Amino acid sequence: MAAELGSVVVSGVASSVTESVFGLVRRKGSYVFNYQSYIQDLKKKTVEELISRRERVEVYVDHAKRQGEEIFKDVEQWLINVDEFIKRAENIMNKEDKAKKCCLKGPCPSLVRRYMLSREAVKAEKDGAVLLGKADFSNVSYRLRRKESINVSDYEAFISRMSKFQEIMETLKDANFNLIGVSGMGGVGKTTLVKKIACQALEDKLFDRVVIAEVTLTPDHKKIQDKIAYDLDMQFGQESEFERAGRLRDRLKKENRVLVILDNIWEKLDLKAIGIPFGHVGKESLKPIGFPSSHDGQENDKPRIPFECDKHDDKEKSNDQRRCKILMTSRNQQALDDMKTQKTIRIEILSSEEAQNLFGKIVGDLVEKPDFQSVAIEIAKKCAGLPLAIATIGNALKNKTIYEWRDVLDTLRRSNLRWIHGMDGTLYSTLKLSYNYLNSEEAKLLFQLCGLLSKGYPIPTEFLLTCGMGMGLFQDVHTVETGKNRVRVLVENLKASCLLMDGDSYGTVKMHDFIHSVATSIAESDKLMFNIQNVTGSLNEMLGGKSKNSTAISLPSGVIDDELPEKLEFPKLELFLVYARFIFTNSRPVF
Repeated sequence: MAAELGSVVVSGVASSVTESVFGLVRRKGSYVFNYQSYIQDLKKKTVEELISRRERVEVYVDHAKRQGEEIFKDVEQWLINVDEFIKRAENIMNKEDKAKKCCLKGPCPSLVRRYMLSREAVKAEKDGAVLLGKADFSNVSYRLRRKESINVSDYEAFISRMSKFQEIMETLKDANFNLIGVSGMGGVGKTTLVKKIACQALEDKLFDRVVIAEVTLTPDHKKIQDKIAYDLDMQFGQESEFERAGRLRDRLKKENRVLVILDNIWEKLDLKAIGIPFGHVGKESLKPIGFPSSHDGQENDKPRIPFECDKHDDKEKSNDQRRCKILMTSRNQQALDDMKTQKTIRIEILSSEEAQNLFGKIVGDLVEKPDFQSVAIEIAKKCAGLPLAIATIGNALKNKTIYEWRDVLDTLRRSNLRWIHGMDGTLYSTLKLSYNYLNSEEAKLLFQLCGLLSKGYPIPTEFLLTCGMGMGLFQDVHTVETGKNRVRVLVENLKASCLLMDGDSYGTVKMHDFIHSVATSIAESDKLMFNIQNVTGSLNEMLGGKSKNSTAISLPSGVIDDELPEKLEFPKLELFLVYARFIFTNSRPVF
């Protein structure tokens, strides 16, 4: 029995060895006699397919690089491996060509050479198949998020700004605030400040992501969505605005801590329509669950039982509040109030010393020269602490002659912002935007009226009341008391729009010098209301170049050489202001 079993085992082993040897011999024989087939498979099935795949990937890579995106390391390595493989395959095919030439010279081919080439081709084809299997990249690139992409190169750490900076940072750290406003007049530096806040918040690891979008006077939801998506490394296809909002909301909710900065808002913005989860409940809508609620105008005697969805909504809002904070800037206080910001920080103009330092830093060494020093001080004063004005005028005067500096100073004294050589219309148009957005014609007229007074001096609200009523600026106002109320409302409107500021004494307001220049310019062009400043001489000479259709003329400063004439040929004149005195006329006055 044992002998038979041993015989069977030996026989099985012998059979297995025979099959292995036969298979090996057959495979080696195949290498020799089918070597051209192996070479062709390598060329047609692998090399040509890899070249085609490589071309496609390179198109995507080149496009991504033009967009400033980073290429994934495995994609770069795959391209390197493909290049090396193609060189290897070309080397094998070159050996085949040499083998063919040798065969033509001799009576028989080299079997060893065929065998070696076939083995190389088979091995190469297997490696090529592995490369082909790795060629299906879902994406070849990504956007590299860099803190330095938030441009804050023009930020200056002024003392007056540091306290505001710290206040905003502390508010962002406070879990009780998730809707925060930053207000201030146009050009005061709100955008620069919040960009610095964004960088500091990332550096301090308060947030994992910070996204910034400018809203502008006419908000475009799709542009805002595009900017936020870009900052989140998202891409939209052909979705509708509603679908975009849903995707954006879901994406923001996946972030653990995100700060959304909405810069330069002018009116209430629909955050839900954009896709920003805010989870903010205004104070007026805070109703404790379980308290009685009304139904069809009648009080319900039974306390309302909270539903599961109520708890879910409260939890959802709480989560949104923790994960997403919103910081908004506006020159319109009413817009921030309408957004129900929980806290608003107001940014004021620079101090006189800060203004001088900023101007000197921009113009450089020129400010140290004796001829330039006094002019530089005067120009900085005329900018009245407004960073945009200082930067715009400073850059216009950089490397210019003293004569150009003096010309700019004369222009500033005449309040003609639009005629400063070397400046574009940015400063004037920036400041005028606030005026254009006023939704009250009476507020616009009152603003122009302020431009008739001396620049830099307090404006008594009683003066605005007297002039406004005398000129008939107010609609349906027939008593002094109603007139006082109307003036207060309009003044608050102008203050909320950062076109007026609180005066230094009770019952007064004041106007920034550059805002005053805008008011004067608008009053001249829109209503033929003229402010003739810093002049001396004959009254007839001063008025000689003014339109006979003028509705108001003001001489708030200067010296008149002669007496007031008995008659002025200005048939539409409604207000004639001389020094601190003012004279009202009928619709067709004769003086």
